[in-house]
Amino acid sequence: MNIQENLSAILFEGPTYDMAYLQVTTNSVTGYSKLSGMVPVAEEQLLLIRSGTATMQLKDSLHIIGAGSVAVILPGDTYTIQSYNRDSCWFYVIKYRSKAPVNKARGKAAGGSFVIDWNKTDSIPNNKGSRRSFFERSTAMCKRLEMHVSTLNADSSNHGPQTHRAAELTIMKEGIGELQSIEYRR
Repeated sequence: MNIQENLSAILFEGPTYDMAYLQVTTNSVTGYSKLSGMVPVAEEQLLLIRSGTATMQLKDSLHIIGAGSVAVILPGDTYTIQSYNRDSCWFYVIKYRSKAPVNKARGKAAGGSFVIDWNKTDSIPNNKGSRRSFFERSTAMCKRLEMHVSTLNADSSNHGPQTHRAAELTIMKEGIGELQSIEYRR
């Protein structure tokens, strides 16, 4: 089954400075249903579990993952995601294709496709709340792909306005907040 054709809605899509294509969809699996996918050879995918619990088969490993867990799946790899119980599991799929040529050797050298369980990441307190660092590594599509979660105390700001050339995607997991964006033009 192709996730885009089953239980999926596109939230947004288009190019970025470094990406020829970026698409974010929201998806669900319910009642022991499952979805399988193979990442096209010119694309990577990042899955982010929004709510519920799922089992994820990636390569030879089976993972039980819940809300906040992520998977980065490199070109050509296959996976299956299935709801863990009768409840729904909702997740985002972020598909991206670099403007630079695919470098499968770089992605493989960095460790290949992987899953990170929210419950196995440390939350490090800071003066604004806390931070969970998920990963910072190379992939087949990116020289550097980084993901972290910031949890802010009430009336706190993560940082002031900033500019950088790289694309940044912010997903609000819960609560109410304000995001200030400055467009970078070359």
